[in-house]
Amino acid sequence: MEYIKALAQVDAKTINIITAVHRGPVLDNMVLATLGLKDYVYVTSFGSVIPPKLAAQMQDSPGLAFVGPGFPNGIETVSSKGANHPEKIVVNYAEGSIGNMGETRPIAVKFSTALIPAIQAKGFRVNLIPLTSTPASFLKKDLDADMIFGKLMHAKVHQPISNEMIEFLKASGQLEQLGILIRATWLSALETDLASGGKLIEGSLSVSGMEEMIRKYLFPESPLPSRCEILFSGQ
Repeated sequence: MEYIKALAQVDAKTINIITAVHRGPVLDNMVLATLGLKDYVYVTSFGSVIPPKLAAQMQDSPGLAFVGPGFPNGIETVSSKGANHPEKIVVNYAEGSIGNMGETRPIAVKFSTALIPAIQAKGFRVNLIPLTSTPASFLKKDLDADMIFGKLMHAKVHQPISNEMIEFLKASGQLEQLGILIRATWLSALETDLASGGKLIEGSLSVSGMEEMIRKYLFPESPLPSRCEILFSGQ
């Protein structure tokens, strides 16, 4: 938390955007929790997958900014909630998630060319803080129990991309290149496998990956239980 404070510009005229590499909702939030942030706006498409009545109740929360299907005014929602938020810290995954083939997907163009200008148009400076995490790029093929219980679940906070750099890209007509800077920062920290041509080592903290870990370490001497047995046996 102290490190985030040192990199964040906590003042009335700056919005800090933590651009975290995205792996999955459970893992993302476990990593985010290690930052110990006091208060922030969390940008999420979660509202699109929950009952509409519940989404309607939650979307007014000052700490949630729903985007995606069903929430068409995402740019205005994020920029407004960031501007009105006491901490002026926004967590936005900016797309760029790690795909099933071990690649990072491109940063959403609108993150650079629409969201950033919308925030600046409200009179704010933007301070981008890229964030990666130890398990975001890999889980070793031979897993150990430390990963199950979160002992290796920590974030790596990178040096910010300053408002001055963003203004330089804008002035030179290259604001869409901001996504390349973010992605390059992520790739400098994510673990790769040279034997497979430098691809990111596969991350498997998905439902299937977590299921495999549970079977391997919590039921080592038993026939592999089904997923339903794991969830409902009470073991």
